[in-house]
Amino acid sequence: YGYLLAFDKEGHFMGLTAEGPSRVWGKDTTLRAVRADPISLARLVQAWQQDRPYNLQGVIWYRLPIESDRLNWKWATLSAVMAGRKPHESLRVEVEYPKPKLAEIILVNDGETDLSTKLGIKIACPQQEVIASDGLRGYIITKTNPVSIYLEYHGENRFSTIRAGERWKIGWIRFRCEMEVETHVSKLQP
Repeated sequence: YGYLLAFDKEGHFMGLTAEGPSRVWGKDTTLRAVRADPISLARLVQAWQQDRPYNLQGVIWYRLPIESDRLNWKWATLSAVMAGRKPHESLRVEVEYPKPKLAEIILVNDGETDLSTKLGIKIACPQQEVIASDGLRGYIITKTNPVSIYLEYHGENRFSTIRAGERWKIGWIRFRCEMEVETHVSKLQP
C-alpha cells in the first residue's frame, strides 16, 4: 500500500494521506508517492518460507484490498506476495475497431500488480489516411510523422497507475479508409 506525502516549498513535511478522501493541498505543495514494493516483499516472504525465523508465528497484512483505495494493492498483488511469489506484470495495448474507419487504443493491465501509466505508445499507420486523432485519460498526441502517431502520458496525476485488471481507452484515430494499425509501448523517463 502507499501514501502521498506533502511538502511545502521549503521542503518541510506538511502531512500525508492514504486511504479515505484525498486532501486538497495548496499550489506550492510538492507531493511524493511512497508505495510498498510488492517484489521486495514477495522476496522477504519467500526467504521466510525457506528459512523461517525461530520466533516468527505469522505475518499480519494491514490495509487489506478494497476497490476504492487507489493507494492499496489489489487482491491479485497481495495473493502473489503472500505466496512469496513476484506478482506477474503484463501491460499491453489493444486496438479495437468499433466502427469502420475508427480505431480505439486500449491500454490493458492483465497482470497482478499496478503499473505506471508514464508510457509512450507508437501507433504505426499511414498519416495520409488519418483524418483525426486524439488522446484520452491524460494521454496526448505528441508527434506525428508520415507513418506513425505517438501517444504519451501527460496527465496531471504524476502518480497515475493502471491497476491490475483494468482496461483504459487512451486514444482514437479516424481514417479515410478501413485499415489496421500496429502499436509499440515504451516507458517514459521520469
